[in-house]
Amino acid sequence: MENPLISFVATSRNDDHGGDVLHRTQSFVNGLAKQASRHKVPVELVLVDWNPPEPRAPLMDVLDWPEGSELFGAKVVTVPRSLHASLRNSTQLAMFQMIAKNVGIRRAKGNYICATNIDIIFSDELFRWLGGGELSPGAVYRSDRWDMPNEIQLEEDFDCLLMRARDEAIRKNLIDGTYVRENGKFVAATQERIDWMVLNWVDDHAKEMENLLKSGQTKAALTILKDLRHRLLPQVRKNFLAPVLHTNACGDFTMLSRDDWFKIRGYPEWHVFSWAIDSIFLFQAYYNGLRSENLPADHTHYHIEHDYGSGWTPDGETTLWNRMDDRCVPYFSYEDTMMLIREQQETAENDGIILYNGLDWGFANENLPTQITAGAGMAKRSVKTVNQGKLSETFNPVAGLPRIKIDLAAHFTSNDSASVERKKYNGSDCLHLKTPGQAWTYGLGFNVKPELEKGGRWWIKARVKANKGRLSIGVLNKDQSSFLTKSGPILASQGERDVYLLIRDAEKMSCLIVRNTEKEEAGDLEIYSLYAYPMELADGSKPDQAVVEEIITEAAKRRMETVMPPMAPVEEESIQNEYVRLDLSSVFSANIATKFSFNEADNTVSVTTPYGIGAYAAYIEGDNENTSPEIFRNVHIHATCLSGAVTIALIDKENYIIRAESKLIDADNGDTAVKLIGRNFDHILVRNRVVGVSEVVIQSIEIEGREALDFNVLITQCARYAPHKDATVTPLGNADAFEVTTAPERFSYAVGYDLRQAFEGGGRRRVKVDITALSGCVKVGVLDESQTHWIALSEALTLEKGRQLISLEIDDVAAASVLMLHNNNNEPSRARVESVQVEGPARFMERIAQYASTVKVDRTMKLKSIVRKIWSNPLLTPIRQAAPAALRKRWRDFYQSRRNY
Repeated sequence: MENPLISFVATSRNDDHGGDVLHRTQSFVNGLAKQASRHKVPVELVLVDWNPPEPRAPLMDVLDWPEGSELFGAKVVTVPRSLHASLRNSTQLAMFQMIAKNVGIRRAKGNYICATNIDIIFSDELFRWLGGGELSPGAVYRSDRWDMPNEIQLEEDFDCLLMRARDEAIRKNLIDGTYVRENGKFVAATQERIDWMVLNWVDDHAKEMENLLKSGQTKAALTILKDLRHRLLPQVRKNFLAPVLHTNACGDFTMLSRDDWFKIRGYPEWHVFSWAIDSIFLFQAYYNGLRSENLPADHTHYHIEHDYGSGWTPDGETTLWNRMDDRCVPYFSYEDTMMLIREQQETAENDGIILYNGLDWGFANENLPTQITAGAGMAKRSVKTVNQGKLSETFNPVAGLPRIKIDLAAHFTSNDSASVERKKYNGSDCLHLKTPGQAWTYGLGFNVKPELEKGGRWWIKARVKANKGRLSIGVLNKDQSSFLTKSGPILASQGERDVYLLIRDAEKMSCLIVRNTEKEEAGDLEIYSLYAYPMELADGSKPDQAVVEEIITEAAKRRMETVMPPMAPVEEESIQNEYVRLDLSSVFSANIATKFSFNEADNTVSVTTPYGIGAYAAYIEGDNENTSPEIFRNVHIHATCLSGAVTIALIDKENYIIRAESKLIDADNGDTAVKLIGRNFDHILVRNRVVGVSEVVIQSIEIEGREALDFNVLITQCARYAPHKDATVTPLGNADAFEVTTAPERFSYAVGYDLRQAFEGGGRRRVKVDITALSGCVKVGVLDESQTHWIALSEALTLEKGRQLISLEIDDVAAASVLMLHNNNNEPSRARVESVQVEGPARFMERIAQYASTVKVDRTMKLKSIVRKIWSNPLLTPIRQAAPAALRKRWRDFYQSRRNY
């Protein structure tokens, strides 16, 4: 067609398994042609056949194409498999829906272009409006979507189909939420906006604080309270005050003029699952100055219900995300989406244009095969071929990649209630895991860090079989606070299967974890093999076989070092301190909105930050001549926050990487001493952490070298505990000596010392243990902060070696947690411990020299008092005391009253 009024752009591929996708596509094509003819609206259909499966016929050949006319034309644009394979994450996703729509938008001829999908039927009211001449540039047009039962699409009489779609609709997707038919009426299936955007977040944090306070973890509760005050509440309020756009099911009908599509350069072309990208586009259009036009309620379009879990439905949502997780498909979370929208808002406030794509969007430079399938003078074109059976596209993202076998012996048990047994399976070792019957409990971990030490992108493949329960495998981040990636559920009904995990940045991960996800039933899982596949190392190189062999060799060496490091010398040694005091006149602005002044008399700097959370205020240049960037350096900063709140960070300005960052410094802290430990940093950065502006005075900055070990602290019994229920600890004559009998399991922990209080202040420490093995074999070591691997570990201690003074040296105790004695025998072992000492710099160690239970209690009581004072603040009383309904009303009134601010 030469001059269609409207081009409808949709995407599909001929991968239909049971006929449903083709049925819906055929219904869509027939309905669009029918409405164009009925209402005299010149319409062009652009159908993008993306990544056609090789065993299948082209999409254009498996559909009936209606007779063409001056009012209806159609063409199929094909994006070949080779072009799809050139995109990131192409092994996980068979289609990039928004990029495919851009291909169609780019090649559409209509004055207006409607991005839609292949399972839509348009109402008479909507088409009458389209032909009424009311369209104008500068607007984004949206229509409500009503969902109809799948079988209605088979209705041969089109008028009857439209009538049934309206009368039998099962769901309405409106601007204020989704409504589901129940007993002949449509009732809200989604919470009110104030609930899911604000109150649920506040409720979750309040419950978490309540649980922490009940368990005596007052410091952690205080941290959450500060986070709630300084970060979360301003963030959710800003989210709530964002404009209310019709994002509900917006991917099925979003219409702009052709010129407006081209000004914005189509949908963002991110190589992720299409979820939320269409919503982000609506905000992008809004903040670029296009008005939002929502059509009247009866100008609707009807959506043919998805198969369960194939696309989004309320019932199938979990199934869809499980499928995404199983294929390691990246998708935007709610937090990701809101962060992008806030960035758009800030750009618009600064009169910026928001563009995500280059001029080549929609594969503009590619000459894609295009077939006209309907047009003026063209006869009806019948189906040329049909699908034969189910299409089997095996998911194997590691094909052709080099393989590294992970020894299953590299596992560790991350829960005392879990059991792991080594067995034989087809002549090879396998692990049999039984988890406790508690939701989300970790059962088994694998330290694959030695293999992945070169960073980059890796695949992990585990061959597993669940015998009962519901389990999952995931990759934890460095501090083990969240998953970088995780699999969908592993169920007994799935039989033996491969689980794939994609690690996009190996430098951010710590370990693999198998966890139970079933609340009431324990999990039972067999793990047969574990392999790592490097795709790309941190330097961007593709590893060849020689590099892989080097990785394997270095990993084996690293594992040996981790298991048995060289014994630290017992004799005293002292390393001289190095101090570099920075001249604060070297401060310079990181943002034109920063205000600062240097007081030459006392060498202090006053800084007023720009407005907004995360705004960078000032840089202070480090002194790299006197401090080698290759070793860790301690940075001591004295600052006073006069108003607002800030953090101070060490950054590598060339690569713009934050190497370390302080905790929140606010006006309540007074004169604050901050210590940061980092390496490869060249600047110190002040960052604003409140919505408004912050004022801070920096009194001094010192960069310090490694410290002398010149003070001893004897660790008393108050720090000791027995981590295994079957281990026995018997105190001896003096206050510090005891005998321990371990549990019979090899590698089981028998007795531990919590050294975190002695490690406060960070830096270098030496731990000395006076010990005698009485029977069997034991080892003594220091675990990292997450207690998953050893920072330092002694050699094996046996009766023949007699009394030993074990010395374990730790370069930076900020990464350490506890001293642990564990059994290295398959039978119970016995040992006598005379004393445990920690050596360190005097100025940090003197204040914990009297390490006793009274110190702990006093500190806890003080923290509880602080929490109570903050918690009793009248502004927070509703969160603590009010019933849920009253709480929600107060918050609702508060936020609603400020909607227009």
